[in-house]
Amino acid sequence: MLETPPEPTKSILLTGAGFTKNFGGFLADDMRSFIVDKIMKHQRLVKLLNSSTLNYEDVYAKVIHGRYSKDDKSALTDAFGYVYKRLDDVIRGVSWESNAPHGVNIYGVKNFLDRFGSTVNGKRGYFFTLNQDLFIERWYGQETLLKIPGNLNLSRMDAFPQRELESNDYLPVPTTNKIDTIRAEDNKKTSSSGRYHYLKLHGSFNWYDGKDPERRIMVIGGQKLEQIENQPILRYYNEKFREVLTQPSRKVCVIGYSFRDKHINDIIREALTRCDLKLFVISPQTHSAFAQQITKDDPKNGPTIRNEAIYWPWELKRIFPAGQTQTVYAEQMNNALFD
Repeated sequence: MLETPPEPTKSILLTGAGFTKNFGGFLADDMRSFIVDKIMKHQRLVKLLNSSTLNYEDVYAKVIHGRYSKDDKSALTDAFGYVYKRLDDVIRGVSWESNAPHGVNIYGVKNFLDRFGSTVNGKRGYFFTLNQDLFIERWYGQETLLKIPGNLNLSRMDAFPQRELESNDYLPVPTTNKIDTIRAEDNKKTSSSGRYHYLKLHGSFNWYDGKDPERRIMVIGGQKLEQIENQPILRYYNEKFREVLTQPSRKVCVIGYSFRDKHINDIIREALTRCDLKLFVISPQTHSAFAQQITKDDPKNGPTIRNEAIYWPWELKRIFPAGQTQTVYAEQMNNALFD
């Protein structure tokens, strides 16, 4: 008989690509540019990527699942592997020094992340992400702090965060017959399983299918919910996301997510309308730009999210500037989320 899951902490974190951007990471246009540079010899692919109606994820889905040559598919797959490796090179080079180019006090960010965790038996912190990079694993990856369900933590990465990936850092995801075991382990009400669980809702560039080592477990392009449903560990993560957000009177802090994924927005909207979820959004966009974009991108969920969100138009370097200065932005944010 499965145990009752631990109670989630009141405050939950959800991040998107904009979170890593604060430390030099890539956004969509950056990704597209690196991919184009890598496939210049494949003009058919370049034309697709330069189309005004298709983003790089849509192009990937169109090519991989469409009537394109094996050579085109292989070239695009290799280009995606290349761009994520370049992103990881940037992340490996992140500096904790006060004069770091990104201008963010990374110690302040770490202390902020700590507050989403719990060491109380019977409670668990949750950190969900749509990112497929390794920023958190490299710089906040100790298993005593954070656990990735499915035995997907990177060994020794916390001790050597700047080292290049090795072959054993590419991890097979659990198969269907192991999900019940993972669920039972996650339901244990002990503090030994980490201050919080880190769930990568769209997979990770260092994960692969145990039956097909060439297949990376990354949700890219259209029909994202279908891709998730076809991958047991991601389906479990998605179920956990809904389970946690729909607990009564929770708070979720969103950093760097553009609200363009309908399956994520569906769950947020459900929790806002049925479960008294409080939504806090940190983004450098103006509020008017955010409101306009989300309404356009998701006409069903956008108006509810727009109307319910407490919106903070700040970059992390404004909240946690170099030099460890305590800011009014950090004070307001912490009071709202944790007091």
